[in-house]
Amino acid sequence: MMIDSEQGSLRKLNIPWLGAEFSELPHEIKKSFLTHFELIKKPNNVSMLTESQIQTAIYYLNSKKHYQIDCALIICQNLNKKLIVIHHNEIVSYIQDSPNVLFCLDIESKPINILIEQIQTHFYHEYHSYLNEQNMNTSPDQLQESICGSQGKFMACLDHIQIHLHEPIKIETLADMCHCSTYYFSRQFHSIVGMSFRNYISLKRTEMAKHLLLTQPEEKISSIAFQCGFKDEAYFTRHFKKKIGITPSSYRQKYLQSN
Repeated sequence: MMIDSEQGSLRKLNIPWLGAEFSELPHEIKKSFLTHFELIKKPNNVSMLTESQIQTAIYYLNSKKHYQIDCALIICQNLNKKLIVIHHNEIVSYIQDSPNVLFCLDIESKPINILIEQIQTHFYHEYHSYLNEQNMNTSPDQLQESICGSQGKFMACLDHIQIHLHEPIKIETLADMCHCSTYYFSRQFHSIVGMSFRNYISLKRTEMAKHLLLTQPEEKISSIAFQCGFKDEAYFTRHFKKKIGITPSSYRQKYLQSN
């Protein structure tokens, strides 16, 4: 929680919320979270990890909407950020064992007060560590404003990518949005995200395809391909198999049967 040093009163601390929608949490947990925290929620929310003021975020890993966590972990690895993962029941080992995951909280088995306490403890210490780094020159209100401020030009670019994944996306367009050359934008993009612009687009389209294959089980593979920005089904199938190791239809069959 955030402490107002002048009045000695306790205030809610803003916490970045990533992953599945907050509305998908069980009612009692939602109620408790809203009592103790102010949650920062934005479209394409993984992009918040690129903001300098954000060092740790909560990632809600709902089995229905888990396709962005790989991207979140990559950004965390390259920018030395951390995730607190809240989830239902079992969680895959590569997420639980990631050095960029502080801890995982099973909301089905842990009491609500324990969930809240663990999250409060971490963000309380993180807030005071940040104040120490700023030599106490930033007031709590100014810090809140900084954390909750606009994403900036680069975050707008990530939003643009997410919104326009079904269309051709040119690096020149995003460089123009940032008022810089394509060469400079490309270098900055790789530095922040940890991969090239082209590879990031490929990753996002593959993640989107994985998600749609499982949430739209009756949709044709060709339709999934077009929704994710692939020019035709054959190219999509080759790309998907190269990245995931199996064809889109096999992926859908494998994971739908397991559920």
